[in-house]
Amino acid sequence: MTGPIQILHVNVEQRAGARFSRVDGATTDCRAGAPLKWNGETDLTLAAGQSVCVAVSRATAVSWHARTGAPTRLPPQVQASLR
Repeated sequence: MTGPIQILHVNVEQRAGARFSRVDGATTDCRAGAPLKWNGETDLTLAAGQSVCVAVSRATAVSWHARTGAPTRLPPQVQASLR
């Protein structure tokens, strides 16, 4: 995935041993990425031109939820409540 994007979480089987790395815009080769200490369960924001790579040790499905663009907050008068 390439930024700007906010990744909300990644779904991957634990036994697949997912490893994440971050690659800056100069290269798209995941093997050249810097290891990323991320568990896939928290938000991760990627700037424009950055990518995150997922390497697994066995065949598995990988899926994610994300928002495009930079994270933003709505003004309080626009936020909705589900109560």
